Amino acid sequence: NFFHLFSMILLIFSYLPIPLLETIKAFLLVLSLLFALSDADAASGRVVIIVNQNNSVEELSLSTLKNIYVGNVKAWSGNGKTFVILPPPGSAEMQALLTNVLGLQEEDDLSRMYLKLIFQQKITKIPLTAQTIEAAVTNVASTEGALAIVDEASLAPDAKVRRLIVPGL
Repeated sequence: NFFHLFSMILLIFSYLPIPLLETIKAFLLVLSLLFALSDADAASGRVVIIVNQNNSVEELSLSTLKNIYVGNVKAWSGNGKTFVILPPPGSAEMQALLTNVLGLQEEDDLSRMYLKLIFQQKITKIPLTAQTIEAAVTNVASTEGALAIVDEASLAPDAKVRRLIVPGL
C-alpha cells in the first residue's frame, strides 16, 4: 500500500543530506499519513445486520442479536427458525461481531464459545461461515430466517435482503 511505499522512499531520502530533500521528506510524510488515514476510513465502514427479505422483523436490540448468535433465540417471532451466517474470518465484519455484539476479543474465542454451546447442547453445530461478504449476502437472500452482519457499502441496491435496525451497533 501507499504507506509502505512512502516509508521506503523516506528511508532512501534519509541518506541524502540536501535541504531540498528535507522538504520532500516532509511532504511525503504528510502524504503517507493522509493515505494511511484514508485506508483506515475505507476499512471501517458501517456494519449492519441483514435478514432475508421475507422476514418481517424491523428492529432487534443488541441483547436479542447476541442471544440469536449464541443460540438462546432460535426462532423469529412469526418468521420461523433463525439461521446465523458468520462473516468471513479476519474481516472487519467478523471483528465487529466479536467486539460489538458478542463481547469477545478474538476469533478463537468465538470457536471456543461455539464448541462450549455444542457441548452444553444449546446448539447442534457451528453456524455457517461465509467465505466472502458477497457470499453472506447471497446466503441471506436465499435462506428463510437467515441473518448476517455485513458492511453496508457492500450491499447492492437490488440485493434481496433487508437491513435491521439494531440500536448500539
